Amino acid sequence: MTEEWMRQYRLVEMLLENSGDQAFRNRALEGFKELFRRVKSRVDAICHTCDFEINTIGLSIPSQWNLDFEKEYRTLVAEIFKFPAEHIYFVYETEALAHYLCTDHLPLLIQQRDVIHHDVLLFFDFGGHTMNTCTFNVVYGADHAPCFYLIGTVKGAGGGGEQWEYNIGMEALRFIQLVQRQYLSPREKQSILDEFNREKCDLSSGQNDFYFHGQKDNGEVLNVNLSAEKITECFDNALEKPLELATEKIKELGSIENVKPRVIISGGTSRHEGLKARLEGMCRDNGLPPPVFTDTLEIQYDSMKIAQGTAYAVAEYLTVEEFLNRGAAIGLQILQQLPSRRGNLEGLWDDTAQLLLTKNRRKVIKLRVTGLDELKLICDPFLDAHSPGSESLHHDKCYDILELGVPTKGYWSFSLHLTGSGDNMSLIMERFRHYAKQKKGVLFDRAIFPLYYNRGGNCIHLGSDGEDNEELFSKVQEYPRSSKKKAKHAQTKESPCHYEDENEDEDEDGNEGEDEDGNEDGDEDGSDDEDPEGFQFFIAKDDLRSKAKMALQLGDRLRNYSKSPSRPPLHSPRRTPSRIIKQTKKKLSSLQERQR
Repeated sequence: MTEEWMRQYRLVEMLLENSGDQAFRNRALEGFKELFRRVKSRVDAICHTCDFEINTIGLSIPSQWNLDFEKEYRTLVAEIFKFPAEHIYFVYETEALAHYLCTDHLPLLIQQRDVIHHDVLLFFDFGGHTMNTCTFNVVYGADHAPCFYLIGTVKGAGGGGEQWEYNIGMEALRFIQLVQRQYLSPREKQSILDEFNREKCDLSSGQNDFYFHGQKDNGEVLNVNLSAEKITECFDNALEKPLELATEKIKELGSIENVKPRVIISGGTSRHEGLKARLEGMCRDNGLPPPVFTDTLEIQYDSMKIAQGTAYAVAEYLTVEEFLNRGAAIGLQILQQLPSRRGNLEGLWDDTAQLLLTKNRRKVIKLRVTGLDELKLICDPFLDAHSPGSESLHHDKCYDILELGVPTKGYWSFSLHLTGSGDNMSLIMERFRHYAKQKKGVLFDRAIFPLYYNRGGNCIHLGSDGEDNEELFSKVQEYPRSSKKKAKHAQTKESPCHYEDENEDEDEDGNEGEDEDGNEDGDEDGSDDEDPEGFQFFIAKDDLRSKAKMALQLGDRLRNYSKSPSRPPLHSPRRTPSRIIKQTKKKLSSLQERQR
C-alpha cells in the first residue's frame, strides 16, 4: 500500500495503526470470514429454493485494489464458499455499472442511437469511500443491436460522502475539546459521532451552519455549531481527489470529435446537490450535454445495480477466438515527437493506425523512426464488421493493448500472427531491423503473448488474467541505443515517421535509406554526430520541392548561427555550418538526378 493510497483513505488511519498487531489482524480476518459465511448461507438458501447451481462467482472491487488485494480476497471467498479459485473473477465497480446500464437501460442514456455509428459513455461511480470512472464505446451492428467495450483504463480516487462525514465528525470533536474545553473519553467520542450520524441528513455544503447536540456519560449536554464555511472546507477536502479526476476525464471526453459523448453519474455521494452542480458545470464548460444522474432514472432496486452488472459481466462471456471472429483487428499507432520552441518534445498520437492483423488477414508494416517516436498496438473490436477490408484503424474506436516504447532510429518491420484456438490462443509478434546494403531485415526479437478475455471490459488483452504481466510487457520496450550521441530530431513539420511499402525508399542498387556514400541517412562516415543547436539534416525521398525549401531554411538558420558572437563552440570541426550546407546541396543534387 503506497503512501498516496493511504492518504486517500483517512477513515482507516486508526485501523492501520494496529496493522502490526497480529491479534488485531486475526480478529479482522475472522470478521471478514463471518461476513462471508452469512452471505453464503443466504446464497445457499436461494439456490435450494430456486434449484440454482453456482458455476461462476463475480466480485466487484474498486479500481485502486491491486493484485495483492485480489489474491487475498479470492482466497478468502474460495475458502468460505468451497469454490475453485480459478472460477472467481473480479470486475471493477464502474465496469459493473456500465454493464448493468448498457444491458438494461441503454435507451434511457442515449437518444436516437441508430442515427450515429457509435457512442461514447463516460461513467462515474461516486461511492462513500471511493470514486471510480471508466469510458465505454457503444457500437451498433446492421440490426442496430448495441455492443459495448472499455476504452482506456479504469481509474479511481479515494474520497466521498463517508470521508466528508468523517471530516465533519472530527471537526465536531475538535470543537468540543478546544472551544468548549471538554475532555472526552473514547466512549463519549463514539457517542457523539453516533449522534452526528443520526442528524447528518440536514447537512449541506456551502448553505447553512450545522447544529447538533451530544451528551456526556454524566448527562451533560454538549452543543456543537459548525459554520457553513467549515462544512464546505470538509467537503472540498473529502472530494478533492475525485473532483480532480472527474475534471481530467470530462475534459478528455469533450475533446472527442464526430460523436455525441455522454456522462453517466451514479453513487450515493452523487446525490449531493453541491456535487451535482459542480459536475454539471464541468460538462457545460467542455461543450457536453448535461450529465445523466442514475438516481433520477426509473430504475428498480437501484442499490443492486453494481451487483447485477457484475453478474452480467461474468456471465456474458466470449472465448478469445469468438471475440476475434466478430471482426476484431490490431494495428500499429505512432506518437510522432516534434520539437517545440522551448526545446522540449511535443507530439500527438496519429488519428489512425495501420492494420497488422485480423483473424483472416495479416500485414507486414515497414516504417522509419527517428529514435524519438513512440509506438503501440491498439485494437478495434469490430473493424471488419463496420469497415470490411479497411487497412486502417481509427483511434476513437480502439483501446490500447501493448506499449512498444521508442525504437532505435532507423528502419523497422513489424508483423503479428495468431496460434491456438478457443480460449487457448497466443499472439506472436516479430520485429525486424533494416540496415544499409541489406535488402531484408534482420530479426530483432520474437515475443509470444497469451491472450485472455477481460469480462469487465468486454475485450481481449495480452498476458494472463489476474497475474502481474509488467515484466513481460517491459521487455518489448527495450531497444539497443546508438553508441553515438543521442540523435536530435529533424527541424521539420512533416512526419519523418511513416509507413512504407516493401520496395519503397530503395536505391537503384537495392540499398535502403542510404546516401551517395553508402551510409544510412547520416554523415559521410555514417555517424549521427550532434549538430549545433540540435539541427540535423533529414530528407525523405518524396515531395522533393518542400524538402529543398526546408534545406534552404536550414541553411539560413545555420548562417545566422555562425555569425552569432555568443554561439557555443562546435564540438566537431568537421560539422561546421558551411559543411552541413555543402552536404545538403550534395544530397539534393543526388536526389534530383535520381528523380530525373
